[in-house]
Amino acid sequence: MEIGRKVGGRALVLLAVALVAPVGARAQIETALEVPPSGNWSATAGRTVGNGNSVLQAEVGWPGIGFTYLHGVNATTDVGFHVGFNYGFEGTTNSVAGLNLAVPYRHVLGQAGDTTFSFRTDPGLTVYGNNGSTLVGVGGPIGVVAGFRVDPRPNRRGSTLVRRLAAAENI
Repeated sequence: MEIGRKVGGRALVLLAVALVAPVGARAQIETALEVPPSGNWSATAGRTVGNGNSVLQAEVGWPGIGFTYLHGVNATTDVGFHVGFNYGFEGTTNSVAGLNLAVPYRHVLGQAGDTTFSFRTDPGLTVYGNNGSTLVGVGGPIGVVAGFRVDPRPNRRGSTLVRRLAAAENI
């Protein structure tokens, strides 16, 4: 009889585990993101550049000129390097020479129809020099980007017009 109780007790434990284990499996959420087809990527909006692809982006305006290299680590993540040459102090109209170095990171959070939501951060270092003094800053924007296509046709230059909505805060 004691042997039957031990086996019965073990059987009850196994039965309990078998009943509880599927509940945990059902609680998991499966997400699948589409791999961007050729030409369906962005260096500034919600979509990433794609697995194994690399992009060089150039920006000109106030307060400087910047170059960003992005590389698709996988279908949903980009990592890169940014170099900016500033001729103005950020957030002001003051002229001063500076250098901005950052490591951009972008990751697709999800898609809803033609709209893609991504997390983006650009932590880095900024150095300004003016009249013998040096200002050093550490930080960068962090936020969520929502990008959607305005027109599915590419324009003459081969890029796609996108509208970018971003919420970013300097840290």
